[in-house]
Amino acid sequence: MIIGDFNINSVNAKQLTFDIQSMDITNNSSWGENISPFFVKNLKGFKKITLTLLFKGISRKEILNNISKVINKMDVEKFTLKADGYSHLFICSLEKTEIIKTTSKIRYTLQIELKAYEISEIKQIEEKNITNKVIDYAGTIETPLTMIITPLTAGNLIIDGVSDSVIKINNVIANTDITINSISETVSQGITNKYNDTDMWEFPRLNLGTNTITFSMAVNVIFKYEERFI
Repeated sequence: MIIGDFNINSVNAKQLTFDIQSMDITNNSSWGENISPFFVKNLKGFKKITLTLLFKGISRKEILNNISKVINKMDVEKFTLKADGYSHLFICSLEKTEIIKTTSKIRYTLQIELKAYEISEIKQIEEKNITNKVIDYAGTIETPLTMIITPLTAGNLIIDGVSDSVIKINNVIANTDITINSISETVSQGITNKYNDTDMWEFPRLNLGTNTITFSMAVNVIFKYEERFI
């Protein structure tokens, strides 16, 4: 198991159990006094992860110190977890820990509760001189899409197929990168903030299945995204 860039093997620990639940889903649909029910979209929350780590050492002092090092790596706003036996990554925050003695003086277990969401490794697609692109998205929940776009001519660029409405970027410059970063929610042209020249209601995303993305002029483009899973 790897926490960020910290491998727990380095403190003589190993993953014993790893249990993951699907995303917490809530719904505020209601009937009330209406003649027909009122339905609303589900609200999705975090996954719940519970795991157990086994620690070994030559003394209780050494083991407890190593347990402290592991908890310290999790005691941050968020961290990336790579669990043994899973190809996906988990973006986590720490909820609870409990140290449990065993019958052996040189073995302890640490039980951990996390809230998290599940992602694939970052995927990158690069295309040259295109006006449309089809991306088949294999995740089970929509995901942010970051695009690094190089217009081949100047003018106003219109992008369709990445949100519920079109995105318009005014006064683009030929052969100058425009980055729409849907994680940091920024738009830049080179090193210049381009957000004020951008007309959009929401940042780009990929929906489940086939996504057809079109550009109003020829562009070179790099698409970056991670698959996310309920």
